[in-house]
Amino acid sequence: SVIQKVKKSNALSLLKERLLTSSLYKMKDLTLIIDIGNTTTIFGIFDKENLANGLITYTYKNSVAEKEKMLQKFVFENDYEFSKGMIFSVVPSESEKVQKLIKKVCKIDVKIFNPRSYKNLKTNVDNPNEIGADLIADLIAARELYGVPNLIVDLGTVNKILHTNKNKEFDGCSFLPGFSASLASFNEKAALLPDIKDFKKPSNKLGKNTEDAMIHGVYWSTVSFIKKEITRFAKGTKLILTGGHCKLVESEIDNKIVDQFLTLKGMNIIFMEIEK
Repeated sequence: SVIQKVKKSNALSLLKERLLTSSLYKMKDLTLIIDIGNTTTIFGIFDKENLANGLITYTYKNSVAEKEKMLQKFVFENDYEFSKGMIFSVVPSESEKVQKLIKKVCKIDVKIFNPRSYKNLKTNVDNPNEIGADLIADLIAARELYGVPNLIVDLGTVNKILHTNKNKEFDGCSFLPGFSASLASFNEKAALLPDIKDFKKPSNKLGKNTEDAMIHGVYWSTVSFIKKEITRFAKGTKLILTGGHCKLVESEIDNKIVDQFLTLKGMNIIFMEIEK
């Protein structure tokens, strides 16, 4: 079984990953971890610590009714039975809607993770209460799965670079526009530039037309930024690429770990810790 396809898009390259080696048996007592992001809402299926499968929907483009239909089909076709779960959200307006949807379709009550109540993350930042659920999940997964010090590059709607030092402290971050957001900014300020919907990896050469030139600049400025950032940290710092666009840049970055599902894994680690 693989993640169910909603729409073919580079921004949703998660859809191409095989997650489960065998689905010939009914899966029971599963955990449902829901990641509500600014672009997508992902329903992650975990068998204890193992990510077994997942469904990707659009947070805003898909209505609640559409999400319900997709989730019902997904659960029925895979014969899943859930016993527990949790919602991790950076879109508060969607959290309760999804909570009610899970109750209706999966017959379980799921809580909404409160980042401010989480205490198992040491920080060296000005205001720990500003750290969102997705960032906490990235940091916990990287720390537990790959060790420290590490530098996470999470490429999505917003590109995030997060550092954890050798003392296991979250030491700071950098935000920059994601590929799609960067392209959209051209349209806001330059009326004659085209509106590009799907981002793709450009060639190494400069663009031969307007669209290619826009994509080239956005892509290579991000790659260059990542390469520069890792040189600023101590030798031995692990570079971890994740997020929906990480596959687009992995061939250009040396000495890295690629884990496209780092955020979901971190959410499940946090949930298992809370449930103990």
